[in-house]
Amino acid sequence: MAEADEIKQKKMEELQKKAELESVQKEKQKQAEDQLDFLLRKFVSEKAFQRLHNVKLVNKQLFLGAAQGIINMGSAQNLKEKLSDEQVKEILSKLSGEKKNFKIVRK
Repeated sequence: MAEADEIKQKKMEELQKKAELESVQKEKQKQAEDQLDFLLRKFVSEKAFQRLHNVKLVNKQLFLGAAQGIINMGSAQNLKEKLSDEQVKEILSKLSGEKKNFKIVRK
């Protein structure tokens, strides 16, 4: 019986450590996202910021590529003013590449 209690105790400790580690990782990820949001708000208009977050929900890789490019441009002092929604659309379309348009003709 004592061995079973020891095994249960060890298992509980492992689960607690795992839960603590996950919460620390989530906190670090949240901080990184907050920092990214802060930097993006410095370089894009509110409408463009909303567009980027919509893209983030659909295609995280595209969002990260665009965000990194915008932040790099802003950090290098290449931006005189905040990017507009239209400019962010251009960046996103260039990063996503040309999409093939299919036209369906019904007869």
